[in-house]
Amino acid sequence: MYAVFGFYVLSGYLMTLSLNRVYGFSAGGVGRFFANRGLRIFVPYYAVLLMSFVFIALLPEDASSLN
Repeated sequence: MYAVFGFYVLSGYLMTLSLNRVYGFSAGGVGRFFANRGLRIFVPYYAVLLMSFVFIALLPEDASSLN
């Protein structure tokens, strides 16, 4: 319980510090922050999704046995 609470406190502090020092709290800074977060999250997500579709297309028997 304490570890999870500590993680959230530290994570919130570091996110606020990064937003304050690097991006600022203007509309443009917040937009750049969310664009950067989107690129960090969605690019790997879509890469793994594409690799999954390729895996399913190339090895359908193996893919169906995973479920």
